[in-house]
Amino acid sequence: MRRGLVTWAAAAAILALGLTGCTATPEPRPTKTSAASSPTPTPTPTEEPIVAPEAAFDLDCDDVATAMSGLVGETRAPVAPRLSDVSSPNWYPGPAQFMMQRASGVACSSEGAEVQWEVVVLPDADSIVDGITDRGYEVSTGTRCQDAYSCATTIVRDDVLVTARAASPSTTADGSRMQEAIEGLLSAAVESRRDVPYIASDLAGVACERLLTPEELQEQLDAPVVLVDPASLGGWGIPAEVYFARNDSRMCMYSTGADIYGSTTHLTITMLPAGAWAFEEMGGEPAVVAGADEAKTSTDVHGNAALDIRVGLDWLRVTTYEAGESAADAVALAEMIVEHFTLGRPAPQ
Repeated sequence: MRRGLVTWAAAAAILALGLTGCTATPEPRPTKTSAASSPTPTPTPTEEPIVAPEAAFDLDCDDVATAMSGLVGETRAPVAPRLSDVSSPNWYPGPAQFMMQRASGVACSSEGAEVQWEVVVLPDADSIVDGITDRGYEVSTGTRCQDAYSCATTIVRDDVLVTARAASPSTTADGSRMQEAIEGLLSAAVESRRDVPYIASDLAGVACERLLTPEELQEQLDAPVVLVDPASLGGWGIPAEVYFARNDSRMCMYSTGADIYGSTTHLTITMLPAGAWAFEEMGGEPAVVAGADEAKTSTDVHGNAALDIRVGLDWLRVTTYEAGESAADAVALAEMIVEHFTLGRPAPQ
């Protein structure tokens, strides 16, 4: 991995950054039984319904797309309810792209060949900004434009944060227009702010060592393995604060050495607690992982092999980087991870 946890790619000099409902199951009507009737067997528990988290605002990607198309024109590409792949850190593909919704926010992007944009709206902005500040970093607010066609804006007001970036070579960069468009989205979010339920998850806060220890991976690979501290990657912006602090997610990075920039990464585990709804949004080929409810394989935007696994309401992704005989067996490791997460480790013999 060659990028840190800073919000956006340094080369771009800008900061990184629908929902389904369900109806209640109707109560079954009681039926008459005779005294001789046999006891009713206990019903088999049903799986919890998979639903997306609610946004804390009456704002969706249609509203965002309308504002952004008026600013930079049409992208001629779909609008996606996730963070963009363009200029994104290597740890983004998969669960991290949906982290803002887990935080009761809105994340929308559109990636055309020439026109791209991304917008994030988050509640509880003050605590997010404070968390970044406590780590010795800061959130740069205002609008910045460069190269005559790309702009980035971050605005914090009334405990709501909006951060956006846009690029369109056919449109002259105009910071005042960008600021005005994002201010409009911010006002709509502030005016419609509401409390929403937070979906509990057993995956939140789980330590990497509970899922897979360096020693276990080293035994599989017969090669040195070190569990890298994500903070050592450098920088700490809005995405890092949301993913690691607010969502209590982990990025488990197993490398040949502690110096990530001078070492080879064997494998990473990323996750989205209560993220089964987003797992279903992802493409991929069906796979079989013992203990998992569902699994898919795919190749991420960086060309790495990804194995997505759903365990109940939670989504984990195992990404491998090496090819050939030394490559990690992602399926075997995923089965080990699922077993450790759901059942714990077997007792020593």
